[in-house]
Amino acid sequence: MLKILFCIVWSNLICLCLKADLPTLIPIRIGDRFGYCDQARQVVLPAQFEDAQPFGIHGAIVQVAGKRGMIDQKGNWIIAPTLDEILIGQGVILRSGKRFAIADLSGKHVPKFDFDAIYEMKNGCFLTEQPNGKGMIAPAGHTIVPNLYEHVTQLHDNQGNWIDLIKVRDQGLLGLYNICSERVQAPRFSRIDAFQEGFAVVQEGDQFGLIDLEGQLRVPCNYDMLQPMNGGLCAAKLKNRWGFIDAQGREVLPFLYEAVQENGFFQGRAAVNKAGTWVFVQRNGEVEFPLDLGYQSLGSISEGLIAVCRLMEQGEVKYGYLTAEGKLMIPFAYDRAEMFKRGFAIVGQQVAKDQSIVREMRYGVIDRQGRTVIPAILHAQTQARLKRDSLGYLGFTTLIVNGKSCKIDARGRRFDCAEDAIDGIQKMWTSTRCENTSLVAVVKDGRWGFCDRNGKLRIPCQYANVQCFADGLARVWPIGGDGKLSYYIDESGQAYYEPS
Repeated sequence: MLKILFCIVWSNLICLCLKADLPTLIPIRIGDRFGYCDQARQVVLPAQFEDAQPFGIHGAIVQVAGKRGMIDQKGNWIIAPTLDEILIGQGVILRSGKRFAIADLSGKHVPKFDFDAIYEMKNGCFLTEQPNGKGMIAPAGHTIVPNLYEHVTQLHDNQGNWIDLIKVRDQGLLGLYNICSERVQAPRFSRIDAFQEGFAVVQEGDQFGLIDLEGQLRVPCNYDMLQPMNGGLCAAKLKNRWGFIDAQGREVLPFLYEAVQENGFFQGRAAVNKAGTWVFVQRNGEVEFPLDLGYQSLGSISEGLIAVCRLMEQGEVKYGYLTAEGKLMIPFAYDRAEMFKRGFAIVGQQVAKDQSIVREMRYGVIDRQGRTVIPAILHAQTQARLKRDSLGYLGFTTLIVNGKSCKIDARGRRFDCAEDAIDGIQKMWTSTRCENTSLVAVVKDGRWGFCDRNGKLRIPCQYANVQCFADGLARVWPIGGDGKLSYYIDESGQAYYEPS
């Protein structure tokens, strides 16, 4: 008796654990209509909707007579069912026919359907389209940029942080609005770069200048070339010679250099080329020491090291790294070399592709001693950048090598290697979906089911189609249906469906 009681209690605990992440109200299909039930499958809102989506923070989208609306958890209408589409993000995008509008997150205060298209942007604002052009609307609903332009986007700095300036393009020229809806620059620039140290390089015609964070032109476009502001100074080119100016456009170092190091000054010194020789100069123009005559170009100083390239005896250009004192620290062994960040740099090497004469760039990561942490096997710089940043933040990263997922520490040592679960799952099944969720959708013989991330089948392959799990629920289409019959299941496989 005690054993039976224990099993019942344990079974109930398992059910509670399985349903702990489910929403309070769950869409349940009864016959050909949807309602909402609680986690015990007791109907709370009657089955009166043609379609229903799970509840979010602001409500649930439902369909009545072919039209979409939004209800609260008591079944009251937040948005009446008169729409063809509702998309919920930072705000609520509504579509009626071919026209769009934006409501606030409560679904109230719906404006007129004035737009041909609306897209939510990463900054939380909305890009809008009308026949006259594109514009931008704030989450609160007020217009930031009128619909007059070919393109609209928000500016950012060199760290990826948003700046309260909006870039617009008209007839190929760029202008600026601030976040308060004021036009601060009429379209006049052909180029506006990312901000660095509070300033951005702009180009007007074939000349360059600087704007500040308010969009004002602080340095007129009088220069043949400008580098980003760095260390309070900006490398400028005038009449085929380089010099340095400050944020007010005042000359700090004279225009007498043939070339300057990328990004200019770092820790009080910059590399400049004078009369064919690279030298380090201080902010007062005094020469610290010359560099090797064989260097063809120098990158930025980063964490005390400079990427440099040299033409080798075999006719190839190879990259290595110098110290800030000009000493070769990391030999010339790479076909590409980036700046150091938190102790690591991305390097590239050309490799032959499948016995072909065609060579492709592969990327890896080295530390400041030149030790290989990740070999040059990565296909994309973005992937290498994520690995480098993980090493800098966590002290280790992960890498799939020969079908195994390994952790790699800051010295390149591998540990905690295991068979890569997703890689193994993909080999076992015809196809997979939802690889980033707790349950992976898998298909065999045309039928979909779900396995866990260790490859164990949790929900049998018995569906014609499935969506990914989100908030504990996934939508499925059963085998033998007409393609319109669908309902929701939870991660235990429990179906929220009653035929009638």
